Amino acid sequence: MLGAFLGLYALLAVFLGALLGAITAGVLMATGRMQRRTALPFGVFLAIAGVVVSFLGPQIWGSYTELFLAVSGEV
Repeated sequence: MLGAFLGLYALLAVFLGALLGAITAGVLMATGRMQRRTALPFGVFLAIAGVVVSFLGPQIWGSYTELFLAVSGEV
């Protein structure tokens, strides 16, 4: 459903959802509230990222491309 509503920005939402989930899992494991084998629902992070990208998608994508071009020396 993300693809239907966000178009190509759905890729950004999936990436941000995975990043948010990984950060959350890392914090929970570091604090001892979660073990490596504990299941962590991924849909919650996809939904949060989908909402963020629906409002801020073009700005996030523009910042990312500017950063990428600055690192590669194109700008």
